[in-house]
Parts: sequence; C-alpha cells; structure tokens
Amino acid sequence: MKNSVVSILRANQCRLGMRISVGTNANTHVIKQWDDIKRIQAFFSDAENSVSKLPETERCIAMAKLAQERELVGELDPLQALLEWKGPRERL
Repeated sequence: MKNSVVSILRANQCRLGMRISVGTNANTHVIKQWDDIKRIQAFFSDAENSVSKLPETERCIAMAKLAQERELVGELDPLQALLEWKGPRERL
C-alpha cells in the first residue's frame, strides 16, 4: 500500500511539475493531521468510558482532569482540517 501511495505522489509530481519530497510534503500533512486528530479523539472517548466505571469520588477527579486536558488540546475536527487544507492546484 505504501508503494501505491508513493507511486500516486510521484505521478502527481510529474503531472503538476512540482518537486515533492515524499514524507515531508504538504500533501501528506493532511493525512497525518487527520490520523492525529482521530487518535486523540479515540483517547478521550476510551478514557471517558473507563472513567465512567470508577466510584464517584475518583470519577469526579478523573473527569475534571480530562476536562482540563480537552481544554489544553482545544477543538479537534478532522473534517475542518481537511476543508482548510490546500491541495497542489490551490497552491499554484
């Protein structure tokens, strides 16, 4: 699968006349960003599920800590990240 992604990126490079460094280019950035956001969302979901099973005192403490962490991380929306991404043609 990695080889097919590399082939597609190289084809795009030739077609668009751009010099792209695979692994560090802006085209793969949105994919990594999407993955990071989904992973962080999964963490919070799993943590909240686990915390909900704690006794009330510990649950309150853990939920407060999760709320603080969510505040530090901020709003994460993978679709918004995709919509804000500029494709190769938009960058020309």
